[in-house]
Amino acid sequence: MQDLFGILIFIIVIAVIIFIKKGIRIIHPGEAGIVERLGKAKMPVLEPGIHLVNPFLERIRLVIVKELTMDVPPQNIITKDNIWISADTVIFYRIIDPVKAVYAVNDLRRSIQHMAQITVRDIISEMTSKEALCSRREINDQLREQLDRAVEPWGCIVDGFELKDIVISSRFEMPDVTKDEEEMLKRARDISNGNY
Repeated sequence: MQDLFGILIFIIVIAVIIFIKKGIRIIHPGEAGIVERLGKAKMPVLEPGIHLVNPFLERIRLVIVKELTMDVPPQNIITKDNIWISADTVIFYRIIDPVKAVYAVNDLRRSIQHMAQITVRDIISEMTSKEALCSRREINDQLREQLDRAVEPWGCIVDGFELKDIVISSRFEMPDVTKDEEEMLKRARDISNGNY
């Protein structure tokens, strides 16, 4: 009987050690942990530190909450004066609500990237080529403000949205241009090269 009791105690001790070993989770600085119990988010979100969770019923989804950067692929945009401009941008953003960032949108990073491309296209297409090339600061401010409003429901804020490069795109120019259009293209290239 005592042998059976000793074996039972040994099994319980081993089970407790396995439970603690699998249940201890470390959340590092710059991360937040969403505890999902049987598929449903459990509040509150875990802050950095050591946490004990039930390894059989709960899992932790880690979310990076420090500032992140994302390059938006360059895109060609037609300005108001029918000049093709290539715009290359970068976004600086932070997740402020990890639960929304995980559950409010399917793929946060891709969604932000698509929203950024749409925003860049909308703003630059309403400008002339000269305005687009000369007013980078105003464009950056407009881009940040509009994108920040768009991604707020996804639990993010945009800290910065910068035009890395904006140039006249030569590969989309039409071969049959009038003399006025040719002069406009020449002026736009001069502005792009810094020759005011």
